[in-house]
Amino acid sequence: MADVQFEIKGEKGSISVDTFRTAINKAFMLLREFDSALSGKPRGILGWYVNDLHSDDDLAIGVTSRLKPPAQRKRLPDTSTAVARTFVNGFDELEHEGSTPPYLSEGGMINAQEMVNLIGKNGAKGFRISSAGKDVEVTKATSENISKLLPIRRTAIGSIEGKLEKISVHRGTNFIVYHAITNKAITCQFHEEFMLDRVKAALGKRVNVSGELQKNIKGETLRIRVDDFQVMSERASLIPQDRAFPEPEFTDAETTAELLRRIRGG
Repeated sequence: MADVQFEIKGEKGSISVDTFRTAINKAFMLLREFDSALSGKPRGILGWYVNDLHSDDDLAIGVTSRLKPPAQRKRLPDTSTAVARTFVNGFDELEHEGSTPPYLSEGGMINAQEMVNLIGKNGAKGFRISSAGKDVEVTKATSENISKLLPIRRTAIGSIEGKLEKISVHRGTNFIVYHAITNKAITCQFHEEFMLDRVKAALGKRVNVSGELQKNIKGETLRIRVDDFQVMSERASLIPQDRAFPEPEFTDAETTAELLRRIRGG
C-alpha cells in the first residue's frame, strides 16, 4: 500500500472544474502507466482510492493504493511503493534534470505535458506531488523540458536490449521495450505482417532489438524502427545489469560530414 498526494496550486474559487478534472485525470493516467510498467501487467495491479480531499487556498487530493482482487493480479508482489516513488521521481527528473524518466513512454510524456500546460490557465498556478516524505513542485519548466525531449534530432543504426511489453496495434503496430540498464521506455515500431506473431510470443521476455534508433536532443533513444529482434537466452537474461555491456548503439559515431569538418579544422 502507498499514499500519494496531488495538489493544484491556486487561489480558492479560481480553479475551474475542467482544469481540476483534466489535471487529476492526467496524473492518474501516469500512475497507471507506471503501475503497468512495474507490474508487467497491461492494466496494472493497483486500484487508487481517495483518502483525503481538502481546499485551503490550493486544491489537494490524497489517494491510497490497494491491490486488485487476487483473481486479477494472480498473487503478484505489491509494487505500490515503487509506483508512487517512480511517479514522484519522474516529475522531479523532468522538472530539474530535463531528461526522460524511467518507465515513461512517449505517450506518457505527452500526458505529463498536457497536464503541466494547464498551469497559468483557469486559476492553476502549479502542482505539487508528494509521497513517502518526498515532494516535487511542478512548474512550466517541466513542459518546456518535455518540448525539448520529444523531437527526434538524429538517427543511428544499432540495437537496444530490455524487456518487451505493451504491444499495440493502434496508430501503427509497436511494442515497448524497457531498457535493460536505464529502464527507459523505448517505442519499437514494426511491420505487423512480418513480426506480430513473434512479438506476441516474446511478450514479457528480454529481447535485443535492432534497427534505426531515433534519438532526442540528449541522445536518448525514444523510438526504433525495427529491422529484427531476438529473444535473449535465459543465461544472457540473468547477467547482472551492473556487469552488462552497453548495447551496441552507435550513438557517438561521427557522420561523414562531421568527420570531414573535424579533419579540415572546421
